[in-house]
Amino acid sequence: MNPARRMWKLRGPGTIVLALAMAGAAAAAIETRLDAFQAIVQRKIPGVLVAFDFDQTTPTKDEIVILFSNAAVDLRRAPQDEFGPYVAQFSFSGRDFPKPNSRVSFTRRTGDRSFLNCRYIRVVNRGTSAWVPSNISLTVDGQRILDRVSMYPRKGASSKEGIARWDRRDAVFWETELFRYYRPSKVY
Repeated sequence: MNPARRMWKLRGPGTIVLALAMAGAAAAAIETRLDAFQAIVQRKIPGVLVAFDFDQTTPTKDEIVILFSNAAVDLRRAPQDEFGPYVAQFSFSGRDFPKPNSRVSFTRRTGDRSFLNCRYIRVVNRGTSAWVPSNISLTVDGQRILDRVSMYPRKGASSKEGIARWDRRDAVFWETELFRYYRPSKVY
């Protein structure tokens, strides 16, 4: 028998190993192509990618809202509007992050970076289940804007309680001046 023909008639464990190696190589090639395709699709998504990271000690089941605003909260009275005047709003559900003493990370897309020109960043919770974060980080399109900034003291009814009850007179929230940590290089 011709040696070339004999090579194609492999039998036994060698055949299985060869077949598995070929299948693995084909799967790796397909996965590489899918990763490349997903990277292309991500680059084509319009807008700005905004990522928030919090370290929380006590979780909540309420919706947490991050607001960028040019007006500070008037602490003499309960907020009249749902969130007051704001330029941009980002939110997440505390139900998605139920573990105490853990990291909360989420991303959103927005149209542009103009919210970074706001004077204030504010974190509120309209619900009554207090949320206790210790610090906040903010990244916009890969650029770190806030890096583990302490979320103490709180504002409102108590400087040490968890964030809760936004639309009531005894609200507790966190607010700081954004320009203390970030100076926009481009004027919009």
